[in-house]
Amino acid sequence: MVGSATPEGDMGEKVVLPPKDREEIVSPEEWERRIAQADLLMASDPAKTLLLVEEILLQVAEDSTWYARALRTRAMAHGAMGDLEKAADDFRTARELSVRLADRRLESQCLHGLANVRYYRGEFAQALELIHQANHLRRVIGDEAGLMTGLINLGAFLAEMGDIPDAVSCFFDALQQARRLESPVNEALALTNIGHLKLENGEPDRAIAYLERSLEVSRSIGARVYEPFTLEVLASALAAVDRPEEAMRTAHRAAETARDLGNVHHEINALVIIAGLEKDRGECAQAERRLLAALEMAENSESGRSVARIYGSLGDLRRLAGDFERSEYYLQTGLDAASNRRQTQDIRDLNLALSRMYAARGDFEKALESHIRYHEAEKSLRTESLKNRLAAQIAQMEVERARQEAEIHRLRTVELADANREKEILLRRVQEQAQRLAELAITDPLTGLYNRRYLREYLARTLPETVHEPVCLTVALLDLDNFKQINDRFSHSVGDEVLKTTARLIRSCVRDSDIVVRYGGEEFVVALPEMRRSDAAPICERIRAVIAAYDWSEIHPLLGVTTSIGIADSTEEYRPVDGKPTENERILVLADKRLYNAKAQGKNRVL
Repeated sequence: MVGSATPEGDMGEKVVLPPKDREEIVSPEEWERRIAQADLLMASDPAKTLLLVEEILLQVAEDSTWYARALRTRAMAHGAMGDLEKAADDFRTARELSVRLADRRLESQCLHGLANVRYYRGEFAQALELIHQANHLRRVIGDEAGLMTGLINLGAFLAEMGDIPDAVSCFFDALQQARRLESPVNEALALTNIGHLKLENGEPDRAIAYLERSLEVSRSIGARVYEPFTLEVLASALAAVDRPEEAMRTAHRAAETARDLGNVHHEINALVIIAGLEKDRGECAQAERRLLAALEMAENSESGRSVARIYGSLGDLRRLAGDFERSEYYLQTGLDAASNRRQTQDIRDLNLALSRMYAARGDFEKALESHIRYHEAEKSLRTESLKNRLAAQIAQMEVERARQEAEIHRLRTVELADANREKEILLRRVQEQAQRLAELAITDPLTGLYNRRYLREYLARTLPETVHEPVCLTVALLDLDNFKQINDRFSHSVGDEVLKTTARLIRSCVRDSDIVVRYGGEEFVVALPEMRRSDAAPICERIRAVIAAYDWSEIHPLLGVTTSIGIADSTEEYRPVDGKPTENERILVLADKRLYNAKAQGKNRVL
């Protein structure tokens, strides 16, 4: 069957190709031209591309080289029309053939395509692994244009995981390369993604400028396939600057363009945006009908990521209307859909929506249960994010290495003296990037302090199990009092400013040789080497007093912050009831126990 393939990674079975339909002698140059023509057509009319590629596939059935390349083009057309299942099948089959043909460029393109499929399914960890493999192959063969496209994908993955600074860096780097290599398609994609991040970062005016420029570039080359997403983001940006009528027209254009292209995923997204705009202007009944239509489309397609979110929007609409029974049904159904697909972010958001709905209904016991599940999902999401960010950093390093090696190769064809000078510059960049990645691995991005991983390594070095001579070290465990109430009352952005200010205040009270760590959430650790608990207590009391006396009204007029601190040193005797922790764990356990007692005795104190 055309398009069938073994499961990804299993290259043992033979690909079954269709029989040759008719005799025709065509030169390799002509096949090259026809497939290139299909690739160009795909950006403006994926449906016509499918018809053209089907004819090519029948004619090249017995030639694995051209069959694989045409199959990859058909996969791209299926993806542009939102048929992820068919796209994945074709990409896998084309990849298998590329491996047998030792065509690394085609293999990297197929891996890239599979990464996009995984991304649109919400499987970000798998998408990152595939883009990492694709970029590694591109680095090996020096595919500069392919790496530029890989940068855009990598930026999208980083943005999805909340790593906005690195995502912005990827997109601007890709934009610069796209203009240098005169690639308008990638220029449009980079501009759209930059606009999207500007909107997410609260800069809708700047977002509109980037998005309108992206549409100009797309239209100049007839690349309609990229317009629906750009129009969706533009509609949201227009709504954010209080231009609701333009936003509505733009969202309808997004839906119509996606419908013309046969891309059900983007049509669903546009309908959800339209429903949100209708809700904002009080047309809740129309918004609900719109969402139900989008839901039907999502359930009949492979838009699994959309189903849970649409149910969430329906649940919120019913909650606002006071229909708590229907709201609960929608939200719970969405939660079941998200759980089945392991969509942690949607699980988190739907549990929070359920908690709010139960609270509005007066069922505070269920509201608390949902809120607890919300925090559990939030914790899981942070864990997933850390793993994914590490994978993204590895992929980003591969891209950087590839670009540098491609640059070195180019310079070797110019003057040798200039090439050597440039290579030294590039080598320093690689070393700086390696240093930066090493620092990122042990640094908390919000506060700039060391992170928990560094603390574990530090304590393992300072308090090794095999050394029997006593080592003098004090550890202070700090926890901001009532921090959750700060987030809930004043917003998470205020909470982030509190954490950054607290980090600065702690550092101002300790020695240069002391280690300050953000241990997690609102917890901090200060490690004071060569100091006993009795000597460290005045320092900790000073930290407590400085935090309590600080003028927090600079952040919010009603804000006040205190901290509780537990102190322990490595010379103290302590035997836990359960288990036998290691030396470096023991000191943290004892400090935590005293922190708990400080909280129990009224908070804002040192024990």
